[in-house]
Amino acid sequence: MRAKFKRQILEEIEKNNHILLVGDHGVGKSYLAKELAESRKENPYEVWAYFPFCKPPKMIITELLYFFMEKTGRQISLYKKSSVQLLEIISNILDDNALRLVIVLDDIHTIPANAVELYKLFMQYSCNTVFFCIGNQKYLEKKRKKPEMKRFFWEFKEIEMPTLSMEESEDLAEKLLAKGDSKKLVRELGKNPLVLKHAADKMNKGEEVSFDPTRSDNAVNLFPMFIVATFIIIASKYLFRASGDYELGNIIAFFGLFFYYLLRFGWWRRR
Repeated sequence: MRAKFKRQILEEIEKNNHILLVGDHGVGKSYLAKELAESRKENPYEVWAYFPFCKPPKMIITELLYFFMEKTGRQISLYKKSSVQLLEIISNILDDNALRLVIVLDDIHTIPANAVELYKLFMQYSCNTVFFCIGNQKYLEKKRKKPEMKRFFWEFKEIEMPTLSMEESEDLAEKLLAKGDSKKLVRELGKNPLVLKHAADKMNKGEEVSFDPTRSDNAVNLFPMFIVATFIIIASKYLFRASGDYELGNIIAFFGLFFYYLLRFGWWRRR
């Protein structure tokens, strides 16, 4: 199944279509992109450049130029060059050498607005450049709703990363585990490659792995608790100063309104 999926991505790139690979955390998006980049090294008409980040864009463009200077033996002065001038240089290099450039940008869900504008210019300047972006589905949904981001993401063909099959998961676990029951590992922890890798690394070191499904690694947001604690301290200060009924009434009214709107806001965000 994974081999067929790789062919699908390569076919789209052959058509010069920009790709947006989406999926849940740990499903294997970055690993697959690195595998594809490695497999295309022998292609003389294609250059793949993998970046585990998508910002800052000017640094990425500069890194590309240093790579091309080393590859072609050309010496190009980058001193005081604007971003547009750097894009023109890359475009000319690709045209002169009949090359296709595939830029793989990971964590595209963290992209800022200024980077979006520069990458849009890149797409306009070079028809021989394909963007292959990777993002977490959950965070991308919020990012793509922003007006300044919509037009950029319209340029991409979205492809969702499939989860591993049971057979593929067991094969992966068997490769990762130095010793142990790979099938049990998949049965207990599921088919997420990142989870399997972390568990296998622990087992290979002789560390204990918990198979408790109720455990969660999700981060806990303590900020609301901090706000509530702050208001409690302030209220206690007034109470211990023996405030009168009028002051206490104001305090109670304030906290009542605060928690009312807090609940309303929280309820609305969950709809």
